[in-house]
Amino acid sequence: MRQNRIEKFRPWKVGFLISLFFISKVIVSCSDDHPQDDTDLSEEDTHIEFPPIDLEAPANNNLPFTFQNYLGNIQNIHPKVLYFENGWCGYRFWMAYTPYPKGNTKAENPCIAVSNNGVDWTVPCENLNPLADVPESGYNSDTHLVYDEKNDRLECWWREYSSSLKRDRLLRRVSDNGEEWNETEIVSDFQEDPQMRLSPAVNIVDGRYLMIYSDGKDLWRQDSHAIAPAIEWTAPVKIEQPATELSSWHLDMIIGSDRKAEIIECAFGKGGNNNTADLYYLTYDIEGGEVSEPQLILARSNDKNGIDSRSIYRSSIVKVEERYLIYYSCIDEDWNRFMSLTWGYSPTDLHAYPFEL
Repeated sequence: MRQNRIEKFRPWKVGFLISLFFISKVIVSCSDDHPQDDTDLSEEDTHIEFPPIDLEAPANNNLPFTFQNYLGNIQNIHPKVLYFENGWCGYRFWMAYTPYPKGNTKAENPCIAVSNNGVDWTVPCENLNPLADVPESGYNSDTHLVYDEKNDRLECWWREYSSSLKRDRLLRRVSDNGEEWNETEIVSDFQEDPQMRLSPAVNIVDGRYLMIYSDGKDLWRQDSHAIAPAIEWTAPVKIEQPATELSSWHLDMIIGSDRKAEIIECAFGKGGNNNTADLYYLTYDIEGGEVSEPQLILARSNDKNGIDSRSIYRSSIVKVEERYLIYYSCIDEDWNRFMSLTWGYSPTDLHAYPFEL
């Protein structure tokens, strides 16, 4: 089993002194012969030929993505998708996700996928996934992608939970090309406070990291003092949401030029739990702190044969031209995990993506 050496991140350190033994274990390097999706990235044409949105279609999609993970199955969850209009290192769409077949935490390790049309997914190169193996005590979870525009690099973040310490920490690996990734860095270590930092959603705003996460009930915000890629966190601040009976579980966000975050969160009501969640949309003013009331945008399917009949799980919100693409993960009645796609001209008016077209 490959083991990744983890070190505390130090802004002044510009190189790594790694022995030949650790090079093969810490730096993920891919072969040149790797699969491609069936669309080419044209430097001249940044427009994507999407099919029309069927405004009569329901929001729930009963067809999952079928790309296989490193285990050879399609039970993938917790997507975070980034869209690059002109592409980044050959692809317009980059995704971080974890396999989670039947809820097996030993399989829940960070992975990368790429696409040029947002629908057909592959890997940027062979032998890449997973970016981290299961820790000795506990499990990995909650992947996220961050693009550092100033340094033109991609950061894959994830959460590691220690069963022995009953605490979590946040880790990342960074790449300049999507094929070679540096050693694992600790971006927020185990804390004395037992508060969980579930599904951290991270953006870079004015050169600094802005992170929102859930403790299983409420949303919390932390900012970094230092300019990226350095990280020195402020104390967490609770985001005061309108009074509801909802408990926030997993979330994603995008931040627009108006300084407002568009957040989607899977949440559950009184008497529910994370395996009986629906998907909600809300906005958050990152300057003034105002939060809109959550709006239900994707409920669990009433069809017991549906892939999302038991729960909606962590989802990712992406804006492509005038469309919102919601990559959502879900659980069916037999506890299988899947990932699918719903979309619309507004995140509050969604329709199943027509995979069959």
